[in-house]
Amino acid sequence: MIKNIIRCAFIFLIVSCSNEKTDESQIVEKAAKNTESNFPIKRLSNSQDILDGIYAEYIKNHKDLQNIESEVSDIQNDKQLVTKIYNDVIGNSEDYYKSAEYRAKSIRDSATKKEILSLIRNSKQNYFVKIKRMDDLKREINQNYFEIYNWHNVFKIRKTLGEIEKYQNAHPLETDSLENFIRKQENIINKLKTLK
Repeated sequence: MIKNIIRCAFIFLIVSCSNEKTDESQIVEKAAKNTESNFPIKRLSNSQDILDGIYAEYIKNHKDLQNIESEVSDIQNDKQLVTKIYNDVIGNSEDYYKSAEYRAKSIRDSATKKEILSLIRNSKQNYFVKIKRMDDLKREINQNYFEIYNWHNVFKIRKTLGEIEKYQNAHPLETDSLENFIRKQENIINKLKTLK
C-alpha cells in the first residue's frame, strides 16, 4: 500500500515537473531582469576566485593596471627565487657542519678530535655571525612580501567593488517569481498530502 502511494506520488511529481518546465524557465528569466551588462562578471576558470575574475576583466582595458600587475607578479616571484638561493646556501652550510661534526666525533685520537671539533665550532660560529645580517634581511623580505600581498588585495577590492555593484544594479532580483515558485511547491505538497 505504502509502495503504491510512493509510486503514485513519484509519477505525479515527474509528470507535474515535466509539464511545468516552460513556466520554470520563465521564472528564472524573470528573477534576473535586465540581463544586459556592460561588464561581464565571470570566473575565468573553475578554480578562480570571483574577485580575481572581476579584476582580470577590469584590467583588460587599463594598460597602467596591467603594468602594476606585472610588477607585483614579478616582485613576488623574484622573492621566491631570492629566498631559495639564500636557503640553499644556508642549508648546504648547515649540512656541511653537521657532517663534519659527525665525522670529527669518530676520530680516535682524542687530541686531534678535540682540535678538529674546535675548528669546526669556530668556523660555524664565524659563519653564523656573517649570516646574522642576512637573516634580518630575509625577515624583512618576508614581511614586505606579505605587505605587498595585503596592499595588492586592498587595491583589487577597491577596484572591483564598484564593478560588482554595477553588476548587481544591472541584474535586479525580483521576489515575485520566487514567491510564485514557492506557491507551486506548496500546491504540490498539498496534493501529495491528500493522496491516499
